[in-house]
Amino acid sequence: MDADDLQALHDYGDAVEKGDRAASSAAIRRIKIDPITLKGMKMFLGADVIREMGLNTELADKEYGPGWLDRDI
Repeated sequence: MDADDLQALHDYGDAVEKGDRAASSAAIRRIKIDPITLKGMKMFLGADVIREMGLNTELADKEYGPGWLDRDI
């Protein structure tokens, strides 16, 4: 997790504490989530939830290849 991710995580926590759903959603989308975490989310919640939340899949895209949300990995 780099400095930008840490700042986004801090911003997310602040927004949740304040009850600001828009700000918390914006902050969580900035965090580059670990590929194994996203893989687990996909398995338990489905790919559409990841898409709907607008989560950053940059690291998982590198790890699993483009289109990983749409195929078994």
